[in-house]
Amino acid sequence: MMWRALFSIALIVGVCGSHMEGPSIRRRELHEPKINLNEYPSYEDIIKFLRDFAWVHRNRIHLRNVGQSYENRTLQVAVISNGDGRPNKKVIFIDAALLGREWLCPITALYVIHQLIVEYQTNSHLLDNYDWMVLPLANPDGYEYSRNIDSYWAITRSQNNEHCYGTKPKLQLPLGRGTSGVEGSLQR
Repeated sequence: MMWRALFSIALIVGVCGSHMEGPSIRRRELHEPKINLNEYPSYEDIIKFLRDFAWVHRNRIHLRNVGQSYENRTLQVAVISNGDGRPNKKVIFIDAALLGREWLCPITALYVIHQLIVEYQTNSHLLDNYDWMVLPLANPDGYEYSRNIDSYWAITRSQNNEHCYGTKPKLQLPLGRGTSGVEGSLQR
């Protein structure tokens, strides 16, 4: 009986509180997200910026989780479209920070996203025939390790054996990636 009363009170406060603060919350949520470009942002800062940005510009961008890193960081791709819904549109794919020490690459990828979304009027022609997929952090584990522990670290953080960590991500890609008709593993 007591739980019902507490639940009812919580429900009333939740409903009334959301009506009382609704407009001010909506205004606050629609402010343009910012990221500090005077320092290299952390994985967490990049993901938070992406989520906030996708919330504010949800008519042009959505995020897609495409996997997990070895250290369980989410790999998020920003999918950008002009919203025309055309089927079979070609896609331009950008991956950034494939090597952990490429600290400027995520910022460059975020800049591309910003230009396609915020500067849409100027750059709308870039979305006429293509959708864009941007992966700002392709190697988040290596990126964080190089930012915080070893600035020369470039590879992943996956464990190969008891004493050996890391794999070179670029060697795991198929030869001729990005050209038509290429599939399968690395050919030598």
